[in-house]
Amino acid sequence: MKSTLFALSPWTLILGITIIVISVVEVFSQGKTTRDRIFKSLTAVFAIALLIVQAASNKREADVSQSKLNAALEAQKQQITSELTGAFNAGTSQAIVAAGQEADKTRKAANDQTQSIQSQANDEGKALADATLGSDICPTIMASSMGNKRPFDLSVYNSNKVANIYDLVLYVDEGERGADSKSFHDVQQRTLRYPTVPPGSGSSLPFEFLSQKNTSYLQFSLSTRRKICSGQIVLHGDGQGWWHAEAYPIHEGPLAGHNTEVPAEDKPWNPSMIH
Repeated sequence: MKSTLFALSPWTLILGITIIVISVVEVFSQGKTTRDRIFKSLTAVFAIALLIVQAASNKREADVSQSKLNAALEAQKQQITSELTGAFNAGTSQAIVAAGQEADKTRKAANDQTQSIQSQANDEGKALADATLGSDICPTIMASSMGNKRPFDLSVYNSNKVANIYDLVLYVDEGERGADSKSFHDVQQRTLRYPTVPPGSGSSLPFEFLSQKNTSYLQFSLSTRRKICSGQIVLHGDGQGWWHAEAYPIHEGPLAGHNTEVPAEDKPWNPSMIH
């Protein structure tokens, strides 16, 4: 109560105390009637009550004002907290997205580097194999001829544009049909060894077809440092001195057997091709 009274306006407090003092002095002054003393006492009491009521009213108003201020501060605090939380969440989400993107970039860069290293290792391994073992592509085997003469050599062509062909050995078996056109017998067997064949180049060795029939079959297998391949060349004559050597596709691996017939899929030859 004391602190509440002191919280009153200075002029209100001074006037109230002045009225109280005057009233008390009047009560105890000489020559005052009982009625006057009662009136003055009531004046003092009313003055005191007025001060107390005014102090209480001021306290209530102060409490209301403080409550409103606290509510306003709390609302402002909640708004600031909400804004900061939203900003933090947005920043955190952006940071997570950015971190994920950076992680993806790092992962992709690592994968690219790994693939690059693997590719480089593969290239280096292939280059080393090409340098030491040579080509891993089956070469092309052809019979060369001139004019209307029978073929006179067997040529090898290296289609690989990078690697040599090393240690090429050609195992040749020439055969022909018997008089009954059904039986088949060998005419000759030869082994030809070729020097190193550079990339995109060819090499030839003399070879004479011995069969005197219009059709003879030359089957062959070949081996290099890296490959085993096989194929067939059929020599056709028109009976009037013109010859055509048809080379059929070369396959990887050895001959499956001594085929006396040209497979149907390897029969593109047409006698009209002979000039």
